[in-house]
This record gives sequence, C-alpha cells and structure tokens, in this order.
Amino acid sequence: MSLQLEQMGEEVMLSMMDAPAPGAKKKRGRVAGERLNRLGHLFSKEQEVQSETVQLKTTQLKTIQSKIEPGANSGANRKGRSQLKKVWQKGTNVLRYEALSKSKKALVSLQAYALTFCQERNWSIPQVLQSLSIRDLLIFAYEHYQPTQTFGGQVLLIRATCGDGSHADRPYIEEYVDPSFGWQDFCERAITLQDAPGGHSTMLKDENVDVIAKAIEAQAFPPP
Repeated sequence: MSLQLEQMGEEVMLSMMDAPAPGAKKKRGRVAGERLNRLGHLFSKEQEVQSETVQLKTTQLKTIQSKIEPGANSGANRKGRSQLKKVWQKGTNVLRYEALSKSKKALVSLQAYALTFCQERNWSIPQVLQSLSIRDLLIFAYEHYQPTQTFGGQVLLIRATCGDGSHADRPYIEEYVDPSFGWQDFCERAITLQDAPGGHSTMLKDENVDVIAKAIEAQAFPPP
C-alpha cells in the first residue's frame, strides 16, 4: 500500500511495530536451543527435588543409610529409567508436533492457492475453502509476498525489547539476525530504529505506549 501511494505522488512516512520483512532470516538453532534448555531444566528440577529430600534431620541418617545400602543400584536404575522415559516422551511429543504443524501448514497453503485461483477467475468460493481464517490468509500472504520495488519514503521501525516470557510476547530482536528485520533491503533510505519497552504483544500496554507515541511524533513532526 505504501508503494502504491508513493507511485500516485503521495509523500509517505511508514511506521512499523515489531514486524519482520518477507524472507527475513531467523537466528539458527534458537528453537533447538530452547528445547535443550527445557530438557536440562527437567533434569535440574529432578535434582532439586532429590537434594531437598536428602536434607533430613541427623537422627534419620542411620535409617537412610540402611535403606540405601541394600538397594542403591536398583534405586539409581529406577531414576535412570524414569529420566529416559521423560526424554523419550518429550522427543515423541516434539516429532508429533512438528509433523502435525507441517501437515497443517501444507493444507492451508494448498487451500489458499486454490482460493487465489478462484478469485482470479471470479469463480464462486467452494465451501471447503471458506473455513480459512483471516490469520491463515495473512500468514500465507506474508510468506509468499516478495516486494519487487524499493520504498523511497521515511521508515520507522519500532522494536520490542523485553517480553513476559510467553512465546506470543517474544520480541523479534531475539528471533531475527538483521537489526532491521530485513526491511533495509527494501528501502532506499536508512531505516530509523527505535526500541520500546515490552514484548511483541505487551509493547502496546498503557505503560509502554508513551515511548512509541513520541517516536512516531518525532518522525511525523521533526524539529526545524
């Protein structure tokens, strides 16, 4: 839309909030690293429980010793089997999730292509394609759109910096390699970067919007 307005002779200033460009490169190994951290947390949590159990009164030490000595190996084996079972379950869950995600994505892409095919020919939309959500179509459009021209106006990219720990609130500076999230390749001028408090979703909370408002105001009404 910004390119279309610019081609019509309009002066356009573009502000974007924590948005990546089409084809922007993500940091490699981030997802795998997170899974390894969660797996490590599983073992550390179990070790914490074990250490808390060991901190008993002195009067109970003899009882503990008498229980440990006869069956120390069997107890260790049980713990080992329990940990391996948890690792196996997590690995199975990851593979199942990846398979379901990829199959669903492939189905949505096929439906979106079919929808586009019908629209280009002014055909009626079949019932099977009417189940596509707006989110599905937006993701499809983002993943398949490739800009063919560069934008000549001013561009302000406001980046979230600190999320609340949830996946939905993860700031994109943690996910993408390029500080400009790939947008500089499509802009003739240097992009202005502005960091704002909050994560991808919480950056629009009342306590965070003041920084965003001031950045947009400075772009629209620069000092003389």
